[in-house]
Amino acid sequence: MKAAIIHNTRAGRLDAAHLLPAVRDTLRSIGWTVELKYVEFPGEISSEVRASVEAGAQSIFVSGGDGSVGAAAHVLCGSDVVLGVLPTGTANVWATELGLPTRIHGRDGELARAALLQAQGEIRRMDLGRCGEQCFMLWAGVGLDARIVQVVEPRSRVDRYLGLLNYCCRGLLAAVYWRGSPMMVSSEDETISGCMIGVIASNIGRFAGGIIKLDPLARVDDGQMSMWCFKGRTFLDTVGHLGRMLRGRHAGHRHVHLITGKRFVVETSQTLLAQLDGEVTRGSTRFVIEILPSALNVFLANAKASSIFRNRMG
Repeated sequence: MKAAIIHNTRAGRLDAAHLLPAVRDTLRSIGWTVELKYVEFPGEISSEVRASVEAGAQSIFVSGGDGSVGAAAHVLCGSDVVLGVLPTGTANVWATELGLPTRIHGRDGELARAALLQAQGEIRRMDLGRCGEQCFMLWAGVGLDARIVQVVEPRSRVDRYLGLLNYCCRGLLAAVYWRGSPMMVSSEDETISGCMIGVIASNIGRFAGGIIKLDPLARVDDGQMSMWCFKGRTFLDTVGHLGRMLRGRHAGHRHVHLITGKRFVVETSQTLLAQLDGEVTRGSTRFVIEILPSALNVFLANAKASSIFRNRMG
């Protein structure tokens, strides 16, 4: 297989650029043709993915975090090119869902092992989400979720070194000043309205850097997604939601509403931001979020990862 490795040098707590030649050589050892590329800014990932596809790449391994992987997924949507992940970001939620090793610094060969597990695994088709014209792989959030990303990103090298601790502390500070906003969320069959802290459309189970299991029943190939609506106005409401989510007790709470469907319209009383896979989009008062069934080829590394698909590993 002809592959390209695209590394985001600004991803993660520590730069993993020195680990990539070993990954390239490992894939070459099983007969693959591999090109290694480095990008300095997340915005360059899309252009490099397009260039690699035009050059004949059959698979793209993105070395970075979930935002980097999501940017590549947007470009590859609808194609036959397979997306792989090399977990060199801060949280690496998608890699965690795939059961890949995510502690790669100081552990020789772990990143190369992650690539090999995928290269020797199965290829599966998964759904993508779309908000407006932008595709996303994992989540779309409107409200506080997007505000936190706006406050935290972009991070300095020191901030990235502190990792999730820094992200959580700065995010909590942003939440102190956040107030709920009137929203209306509509699906094909249901409408929820009221003052909300935020809403989250999720294609996978984990959320918030992987520390929260938002939807354990989520499957990435079932042709639908979950829309979670968190009602409330104040910081205390936010703290309550966070506490329940950390304990896995948010589902079924009277101020938490879950809608499952294929298309959602989120309308807000004021201009709000949205975040897609950890990247902030421009503000709006209306967001159309929909599922794109079987839109992306991904590597299924092992049997553990098959739990996020409807059909187990063959």
